[in-house]
Amino acid sequence: MTTEALPIWMQKATRPTDWGVLIALAFSLLAAWSFIVQPDLARMNANENYIFRTADYARALGEGRLYPRWSAETLSGYGAPIPHFAPPGAAYLPALIQLLFTNNPTTAVRAVYGLSFACAGLAMYALITRRSGAASGVIAALLYVYSPYFALIAPHLLGDLPVVMGLALLPALLWSVDRLAAGGSALDPLAVTAFSAALILTEPRIAAVSALFALIWLLFHTRFQPRRWIAPFACMLLGALAAAFFWVPALVEYRVVTWITRLPEPLPQIDPLMLFTPLRALDPGELVHTPQFTLGVPALLFALTALIALLRGKTNIHGYFLLIAGILIALMIAFPDDIWLMGITAFALAVAGSGVLRHHARRAERFHHWRLPAAIAAIIVLSFPAWIAPRPSEGTLDTSPEAQLRYEELGYGIAVLPPDAPLPSPLRTTPTIFPSLSTKLPTVMNNAQIGLLSHATHSDSFQISLRASPISLQVLTGYFPGWNATYSANLVRVMPHPEDGLMLTLSEPERGELTLSLGATPPRTLAWVITWLVIGMIVLITRRRMQQQVEHYEKLELLSKTEARSGGALVLALLIVLGGFGSWALRPASDFGLEGSTALRARTDAGLDVLAYRLNATDAAVDVTLYWRSTRILAENYRVHVGLLDLQTGELVAPSAQRHPGGLPTSRWVSNTYVSDPYQLDLPAGGDYAVAVEAFAPDGRRLTFFAVNGASIGQTLVLPLPV
Repeated sequence: MTTEALPIWMQKATRPTDWGVLIALAFSLLAAWSFIVQPDLARMNANENYIFRTADYARALGEGRLYPRWSAETLSGYGAPIPHFAPPGAAYLPALIQLLFTNNPTTAVRAVYGLSFACAGLAMYALITRRSGAASGVIAALLYVYSPYFALIAPHLLGDLPVVMGLALLPALLWSVDRLAAGGSALDPLAVTAFSAALILTEPRIAAVSALFALIWLLFHTRFQPRRWIAPFACMLLGALAAAFFWVPALVEYRVVTWITRLPEPLPQIDPLMLFTPLRALDPGELVHTPQFTLGVPALLFALTALIALLRGKTNIHGYFLLIAGILIALMIAFPDDIWLMGITAFALAVAGSGVLRHHARRAERFHHWRLPAAIAAIIVLSFPAWIAPRPSEGTLDTSPEAQLRYEELGYGIAVLPPDAPLPSPLRTTPTIFPSLSTKLPTVMNNAQIGLLSHATHSDSFQISLRASPISLQVLTGYFPGWNATYSANLVRVMPHPEDGLMLTLSEPERGELTLSLGATPPRTLAWVITWLVIGMIVLITRRRMQQQVEHYEKLELLSKTEARSGGALVLALLIVLGGFGSWALRPASDFGLEGSTALRARTDAGLDVLAYRLNATDAAVDVTLYWRSTRILAENYRVHVGLLDLQTGELVAPSAQRHPGGLPTSRWVSNTYVSDPYQLDLPAGGDYAVAVEAFAPDGRRLTFFAVNGASIGQTLVLPLPV
């Protein structure tokens, strides 16, 4: 009797252990090694902003606010509706972890990174195993999780938590869609709906790409049979409606605020020539690591097998995703600012490269059991720099409301918003009155006396004593739909103040309590109605399917015992390497990134030094990178600009805008580490020029440069090499 002839319960009982899922999980957790063992994160990037936002969400949730929509300590204390417009997933999940388990926002963000790595590896394994077998699933998981963008660039160098979470949910959504199309378990519609909603609530751009990938996946495997792909797409639509509580109010109230575009200095961009280069190790001596936007050798090497199969006329899902990867690479070259496309490309290359064993199955029968461990070893070795994370920041990050105000006051940016994210400002002008946490109203007026009772994330309460009535009050809180006020249980009309803030008019009684709180609006109420209706609908669908469910057994091509043992041995080997040598032996020597640059050694009277520079000139432009270092802790934020000095007239031509060297305020620098500061200057036609550098104190005073021997260079540093 064959296995297929046995009852379903006997087939399940005789099914061998799926060791592949454990191997994929183990390698995924090893890729997240630094998030597990290191006590902190590398915070000189957007990770810091998401830690602040996590703490903000946790405070709001602790106050009983189900869905935060306001950042009270933004814009010098006026507040801004950042949570109202920003997808909440990257802050909501770590905030829940902070409240329930860690009581520390940094630890909660680390935990979410670790969960994202585990989810990405397991979901990728499950997705590919269903169609190509467990060996291909393990390879796909490793190619994806150990890709340079997912393993190193996004989490450690950019701190892009939403993109990492979105990339983890992408294969999970495709896996649930594939199961539902094949008529899997009763919980599949719920899974598709949940993953679709989670993607929209985390990273809408990746959610849109995921829907497109799901269509391609279904059309290939269902051969255009509508009955098999209508249900998955209906559930994906339900998932979009389940997330309506976020996107419906955000779209309807989009024009209520002023959107301020803030671009980081310098703006990171994809270099087409760097996409196909091997990943370099990080320099321990560099304070803020410059991302190397490369796709990595393993993914490109393994994806070549899919290209060979296509050239031989073999069409399969691996070849389709190789073509998709080619289209994505062309898009990245055309739009170099859209760095998040690298993660999508890494997914497409992982799917394409996962078929490497199947393309050569007939040629390697004698080495059948050793092909998988050889492929795993090749991926791990070739992706080596990706699993060596940068050193974490030192010291505990203060995320209190006072620290958020101080962060903005020191010129570091908006504490809860990454540098490249637009700011939804409720202010129409630059504020001239700056509130504090102690009061949002003047404490003493000619006709009233006011005292603060409480300050929360979405509300403020005041004790007011009127000496004359009526009076008009300017509340130093940004105007936004939903603010309402009560004075001694009586509703008070809230209007925008001409000089920014809220305006209230109070008359009676003489003494009372004034409460301001951010509440619902018709779009927000309607959105929640849609969300709860969809949740109720998907619960009913799931319950009905469970009642009608026919027991199903899915036969998968699992790993052999030899493959499982060799894979486990490689997991153990990598664990020994990371645990025994990862902290010191695997890191390169400090300052190796300065090799090949031209030494300069120019000092300033403020402790800001230029170590070296790189210069590359063409007929049309000059690319120059300065390497700065501070010899002591800098108390002020100095700015610099770079231009071309006309050697005949002595005029500085087209200097760049003043900016923080390397995009990082100098008061945040750590002494004895260097900062890379790249510029691109347009070269005028004709004439002789040299690159000139000037540095400025906060008061506009130009700094003076000195040579190593103490001789004064002047207030303009001219690089020796003319262009």
